[in-house]
This record gives sequence, C-alpha cells and structure tokens, in this order.
Amino acid sequence: MTGASSQPVILLSDKLMTITNLNIIVPVKLNIDEMNYSSWTYFFKILMKHILGESTDATSSSDPAPPTSKWLKIDSIVLSWIFMTLSKTLQSRLVVENPKTSKEAWDILAEIFSDNKRSWSIALKEEFHSLKLVDLSIDAYFRKIKSIATILASLGSPISKDDIVTIALDGLSDKYEHVSNIIIHREPFSDLNMVHSMLTITEIQLKSRA
Repeated sequence: MTGASSQPVILLSDKLMTITNLNIIVPVKLNIDEMNYSSWTYFFKILMKHILGESTDATSSSDPAPPTSKWLKIDSIVLSWIFMTLSKTLQSRLVVENPKTSKEAWDILAEIFSDNKRSWSIALKEEFHSLKLVDLSIDAYFRKIKSIATILASLGSPISKDDIVTIALDGLSDKYEHVSNIIIHREPFSDLNMVHSMLTITEIQLKSRA
C-alpha cells in the first residue's frame, strides 16, 4: 500500500493555474459606475490573506525577507485575476498606475472607491428621494428602487426598510393613491416585496378597466 507521504505535493500556484473559468469564482466585474466594490471583494475572500500581504514570506516588518519565487508566481496569478475582473475603465486606470504586486493593485482600487464613496452616496440619495413612477411600469419602478437601495447599502449608507417603502409610495402617481393609503395604514407595516406585489396587482386591474 502506498503511504500518504508518497503522494505528489500540489503547489498552490499549480492549483490556481488550473482555474480556467474565473467567472465561476468572481461572477462580477468591478465597475465604478455600479459601485459594486463590496460584492467584488466578497468573491475574492479566499485570496484576501494573500492580497493583503499576510501570506508573504516576510517574517518581520522591520527586516522583511525578499519574496520567494513561489510567492512571486502566486502573486502574478492573483494580479492577473484582478485585472481580468475589472471593467474596461478600471483596467485602463490600473494599467496607468502600473502596480507591481496584487496588493498594490488592491490598494489602488480601494482608494479609488473610497474617494468616490461619499459623493456617490449623496447623489444616489438625492436621486432616490426624487424618484417618480411617471411613465415607468410598476416592475421597472421597483427594480430601480431596489437597485439604488442595494448600492447605498454597499456604500455604507443604508436606508431603513420602512423608509424605502415610504419613499416608494411617495413617488407613485395619483391613480395609485387609494392602494397607497391602504398600505400606509397596514399593521404591521408592509415590506417592499409585499408593496411591489400589491401595486403590480393594482396596475393589472387598472389596465384591464382601461
């Protein structure tokens, strides 16, 4: 019987090289327009220790050892993964910055999104409060509401569930006033999905009458 010690050792770099479909591991493209930094970093969690420098061969910050060839190989793979999961705009920006390691690239991206975080939160909240149904369908209107709410949460500026419902009702046209009043006075207060469902039914009824 062959002992466990005789099994071939598979290097981490070799394991990383076997991954040919990166979309399975990181199914989002980091995009400044979508401000999806939180989602993108979540899918990189298994590589975080390496990217943040905790898995380097340096044992002392005062007298760091030079990186080994093994570490450099792994780091080059991770750096390529970062580039492959960026939007074209961010790819171009990172090329100009020319990071030498995955940590440098990671820190540059973190700074980019940190700089834009506050201004994006303010702009999105203004858009959220001024959002109106107008010519949108109920489904399209609620998709937009949920999208903005999700982005604000990822930016660290979440809006409470009750406030989201209230803002959604405020943006409705007069023809939904009756059902809106019913929703407002319900106990317990309806969540967004319930409101979405009720208004969709009302929209269908209004169309059938017309």
